[in-house]
Amino acid sequence: MCILSSDWQNPESLFLKIKGEFLIVSDSVT
Repeated sequence: MCILSSDWQNPESLFLKIKGEFLIVSDSVT
């Protein structure tokens, strides 16, 4: 997962990115 410095200025965008990564991982596990 790549975290850009601009994401730290937009917590909501960063949260959605992490949430999206988590959903992809959990979906591939089940």
